[in-house]
Amino acid sequence: MKNIFALIIVVAASLPTPGLQAAAGDWIKFTSDAGRFSVLMPGPEAPKDDAATKTDPKLGPYTTHLFLQKSDKGLFLAGWVDYAPSVRLDIPGELAANRDNFVKGLDAKVTSEHPVTLGDSPGIEFIAESADAIFKSRVYVVGPRPYMIVAATFKGQDDAANVERFLASFQVKTPGK
Repeated sequence: MKNIFALIIVVAASLPTPGLQAAAGDWIKFTSDAGRFSVLMPGPEAPKDDAATKTDPKLGPYTTHLFLQKSDKGLFLAGWVDYAPSVRLDIPGELAANRDNFVKGLDAKVTSEHPVTLGDSPGIEFIAESADAIFKSRVYVVGPRPYMIVAATFKGQDDAANVERFLASFQVKTPGK
């Protein structure tokens, strides 16, 4: 997923977004039919798909899809990547690359990490810290598609309950089910 997740978070954190910031109790269930996932996010409006297509010399063209919402205490992001059907992912390598590219793009450091699963799909959960925020993220590979969800809390803000609410709510509908 390259550095696009990190770039989106850095830009979003620096921009005022009146109307996008949700009050503490204002959450919605967001569903992406194209992404085959749902997640609880700050509302009251659904986030917009920020899609970008790029080309990698090894992987060819790929498209990232990102959905970002701000709250009064942080940011919440969910996204996925679509690679060409011919791409066969090295799952442990993909999980590690997503983590590494994310923290590198934010000039952050991983403070903890452990494996997780989403149904039968492998993943990792990690916490990273930068000068301005604490990030809790999960990366999964479901079939041919990597997903990443991130809850960023601005330093000095306590939003642990909403971070866990967001992460626990993420569901993916696997093709054919």
